[in-house]
Amino acid sequence: MATYRITAPDGASYEITAPDDATQDQVMAYAQANYAQAGQPKQQQSAQQPGPLSQMIMGQRPTPQRSALENIGRQVGLTGRYALEGGAQILDLPGALIRSGLGAMGVQSDLPSESASKLADSLGLPKPETGLERSVAAATRGGFGAAVPAGLAAQAARGTTGATQGILSTLAANPAAQIGGGVGGGAAADAAKNAGFNELGQMAAGLAGGVAGGMVGNAAMNAAGRASEAVGRRVGLDAMPELKPKRMNDTELSAVLRNRLSITGGDWDAIPANVQKSLMTDLRKANTLDGLDARAVQRLADFRALEVTPTRGTVTLDPVQITNEKNLAKTGANSNLANIQGLAQVENANNNRLIQLLQGVERGRETDAIAAGRTLSGNIAQQRDALRAAESAAWRDARATPGYRMPMQANVLGDINAALDDAGLMPFMDSRISSYIQALQTNPDQFTPQAYRNLQSMLSNTMRAGGNEAAAAGVARDILEQARMQPAASQIFNPGGAPATARTAQQMRATDPLPGDSMSAIDRARQATRTAYGFEDSSPLVRSALSEGATADPARLAQRFIINGTPDEAAQVARNLTPEGRQVVRDALATHIKRKALGGSADEVGKVSQKALNSALSSLGPEKLGLFFSPEDIQQLQRIGRVASYTQAQPAGSAVNNSNSGALVVGKGLNALMGITSRIPLLNIDQQADALVSMGRTANALRANRGLLAPQVPEYGLLSNASRGAAMGVYLRS
Repeated sequence: MATYRITAPDGASYEITAPDDATQDQVMAYAQANYAQAGQPKQQQSAQQPGPLSQMIMGQRPTPQRSALENIGRQVGLTGRYALEGGAQILDLPGALIRSGLGAMGVQSDLPSESASKLADSLGLPKPETGLERSVAAATRGGFGAAVPAGLAAQAARGTTGATQGILSTLAANPAAQIGGGVGGGAAADAAKNAGFNELGQMAAGLAGGVAGGMVGNAAMNAAGRASEAVGRRVGLDAMPELKPKRMNDTELSAVLRNRLSITGGDWDAIPANVQKSLMTDLRKANTLDGLDARAVQRLADFRALEVTPTRGTVTLDPVQITNEKNLAKTGANSNLANIQGLAQVENANNNRLIQLLQGVERGRETDAIAAGRTLSGNIAQQRDALRAAESAAWRDARATPGYRMPMQANVLGDINAALDDAGLMPFMDSRISSYIQALQTNPDQFTPQAYRNLQSMLSNTMRAGGNEAAAAGVARDILEQARMQPAASQIFNPGGAPATARTAQQMRATDPLPGDSMSAIDRARQATRTAYGFEDSSPLVRSALSEGATADPARLAQRFIINGTPDEAAQVARNLTPEGRQVVRDALATHIKRKALGGSADEVGKVSQKALNSALSSLGPEKLGLFFSPEDIQQLQRIGRVASYTQAQPAGSAVNNSNSGALVVGKGLNALMGITSRIPLLNIDQQADALVSMGRTANALRANRGLLAPQVPEYGLLSNASRGAAMGVYLRS
């Protein structure tokens, strides 16, 4: 193309670009025709304001003259057009794919932005006419293109939860920066295009302008916020006190946090005082409670109470953050770069700390379950022996009474036989016992308290054997123990019923109180026997411990009744233990929990499994734990279980490379790269890369307190929002 300088009749000079093969006459004819069509410019036009001819020569349509009111209406209309076109252009990328598919089938269709432009035309909305208006159009479309998705994401986030809400909230974060980025990106890309830059240059200019625009938008929003606060203070409309932790004392802030945590089931008062202080310090630094995540507060409190190092991911349980942290830890563990090994070292230190805490619950010493079983068996045997000793003493006292060897009524023997017949157990009664009962029935004078005691012992011994004989003996013993024992009618031998002499009468008067005195002692002895035998048959636990079979083995007792027993069985265990015995069982349970958490590995090399740990706690249950552990110990165990689950959580939406293959490749690749760059010592590239990574993602992951407020701002905050808006502005401009 050739460039010609033309002088108009009014003395003004203009440059005209024309094809290389155009003649001078053709160029002059074109200029004269345009000049004649446009008419003589007004005399009052300044040299800086082009007239109609210059506008036409420069490829512009002459600008119509409008009133101020018309210009206002026009700007409103232009804004409406830009809103339609900018909002629709974000759908052009998927729309282009759809149009290509339809085109392949012979169906013609418009892009969403083309449809929006046609809609604006049908509504009579004005179009940009001047270069300035076109530049404003590019910037405004970029702003609307960033604002629309941010607004839609904010609305959608209100109706979602979990990872979806986190992603949508991130897309809606810092709208001022996004809109500013869109405006700056669109304007800068348009300016670069008008200046003749290629596509790459336009993109670079757009991104640079977008970042700058985002910063301006963010600064404007902050300034507006400060200004509104200042105005509010002047007119007495200050922000709500609970949203300004810096202005609240500890009592006021604690009251707010207590209420916030109670809504989600948390307990502010259960948090140690020193941890409460540290949390309030964090919130005062942020100086806001708007968007406070009460569950994140509770998680961070658990970490600090146990002195375990939290990360941002373990506090927020955000799947993307957890994925980044876990994969970075694996990469660091496979790399020689010290500064990206930080998260791997934190995971190791946290595991060691959890083991140390479990050791603290078991009070620094391991107690095997078999030791608890032996203690339980020994305590039960001690109770049996004490009751048996009391029983023997009571019978000794009874034997010492003068009427101990006097006959007693033998009606109970018939009652025993009748009960055995009714139960169908007579054939199963031990033959020796049957013979003894028969002999006593034949000679009732021989049924003395001593005979009663002998029969009772025979029945008890038979019951230990088990089976039908034991069942028959049990029926007989119950009848014997429940019967009311009375002395026989006469204690003086008087064959033939001869008249009593004075001497006989005196003997009868002397022996009258003897049966009563003896029976009182015998009744006390019988009660002692019932108590002893009642204890020995009181529960499956006692019967197992006192049996002579395999069930009495201490290891079996521990597993059956202590580790795997029901809450009721655990309560029986607790009732049959001395205070010292309870402590042994408590320590054995603590060791059991720790060993389950470590999968049986030694403390020095074990790795805590949150699944196994929490499964052990759940299996024991709070009711059983409460029988042997203090409330503080139970709270500590539950807190350890929660923190272990936080440190190992991989929620839905996370993509942790558990196979370690990707981390191995990246880690070894970094080693190779550093091996090459380390040979250029003047550049120190390896050290710079090491430091850069350390100051970036690793350091960010360890800023756990930033996870207290939701929704989360992306890792690089303002720049990421600004660049996203910039990219939208560049895309819409292109």
